Amino acid sequence: RGFAHCHSTISYDGKLSYAELKQLFIKNGLHFVCITEHIEKLKQADINAIVEGCRENSDQNFLFIPGIEMDEFVVYFIGIDKIEIDFSSSISIFNSLVGNAKLCVFSHPIKAKYQYPEWLISHCDGVEIWNTKHDGIHGPRKQSLRLLVIVRKKRPQASPFAGMDFHN
Repeated sequence: RGFAHCHSTISYDGKLSYAELKQLFIKNGLHFVCITEHIEKLKQADINAIVEGCRENSDQNFLFIPGIEMDEFVVYFIGIDKIEIDFSSSISIFNSLVGNAKLCVFSHPIKAKYQYPEWLISHCDGVEIWNTKHDGIHGPRKQSLRLLVIVRKKRPQASPFAGMDFHN
């Protein structure tokens, strides 16, 4: 058991370190988390720290999967590895990440008004159909489910995700 969409103190709005997150999650019966640190205020050294921090805090009891969230495109990338980010523009950041990450997921699509351009859909591996921070605790919005159907017309393998957007 685990979840996607979690921020640590590396993000500008995270409150817990990886060690603190691990302790909390194990206490609550979880086995993995997909980290999605906000890239907007990060530098290359921070990206390296995310990958290394996830690796250093993972063991046989708990797995950290490193990732990055890009608010500008309302996406997050899961499963990044050692990577050099081209910070020269938003598109270059996106291209650096999409070429390295295992998954590109549309995050809290309500913020994108459920509208993503075709070029972005062509890179989509999943849709966060339910985000407890933006959608509440009861279940996915119909618009998010419709977005998944639209994405699957172009990307049949796209998966639904539920995220917490965990900060503290």
